[in-house]
Amino acid sequence: MRPFQIAIRPGRPFLFAEIESGGEVPVFGLPGNPVACLVAYHLLVRPAISIMAGRRVVSDSVGAVVDSAVRRRPDGKVHFLLASAAFGDDGRLHASPADGQRPHMLRSMANSNALIVLEDGEGVDAGSELELLPLDPSRLFGAR
Repeated sequence: MRPFQIAIRPGRPFLFAEIESGGEVPVFGLPGNPVACLVAYHLLVRPAISIMAGRRVVSDSVGAVVDSAVRRRPDGKVHFLLASAAFGDDGRLHASPADGQRPHMLRSMANSNALIVLEDGEGVDAGSELELLPLDPSRLFGAR
């Protein structure tokens, strides 16, 4: 088996393995930094567990308007930024990046209800539409 890497930030290192112990036992190894762990869980572990349980995986991603410019350096990775999201007066979903995006910043994580998906590149301007991953869709959209 060859190791591979996933081009996301934060969210590394990540491990998936199967242990043979009278059957295949899946094992997930998550990053040590809390925000990296959160991102890896939502992108990789949660869908994998759903598939293992026989459920269909449906993406919770939605379009949202970013309220402030977000800049980054191209590095070949998709970045996931902690954010607060809410519906605006225009009826559209708006997202604001959290202050403090370092993967160890628990306050930013605790105050966020979504992840902004920022594709590789220079970033986006205020008012741009981008993909958003609600951390708990039922809290953002109500019970389904």
